[in-house]
Amino acid sequence: MEDKSVETGITVEDLNDPLPDLPVGTIWSEPIGDGQRREWQRVDVLTGTIGGRWAYWKNWYGPDGRPGVGHHPQFWAIVDWLWNPNATHFIGMLQKPYTGKGLYWVLILPKVRPPRPPVEIEETTGTRYERSKEVFDVETQSTRKL
Repeated sequence: MEDKSVETGITVEDLNDPLPDLPVGTIWSEPIGDGQRREWQRVDVLTGTIGGRWAYWKNWYGPDGRPGVGHHPQFWAIVDWLWNPNATHFIGMLQKPYTGKGLYWVLILPKVRPPRPPVEIEETTGTRYERSKEVFDVETQSTRKL
């Protein structure tokens, strides 16, 4: 199964290549051709949705008690299946789907989009009663005009 991102040309097979076992917080950079690089960051995922691919920084507070901005000081993250790149705490896409608590690599550059869902064309058989002036009576199995 090859799932290519239109913007980057990254395939699922490329993302499953093994990355080195480095400490949390490390940023790993690798060439991907045409002078471009792919950047990964090692994070400690505390919780998430099984099968999720999108990582977000866990909320944290500074010494003054105000909500923190930017990455979590201990590089703690949570994972979800919802993609929201506009969230201020968005990190990127996990290298592999979330299976449980532990260290994961997150693709931070280039930014990728999830694959588009397949379009299904609905067959229009019968009468769509929500748009008609008819009512269907379940007991008598008959239709009548309003």
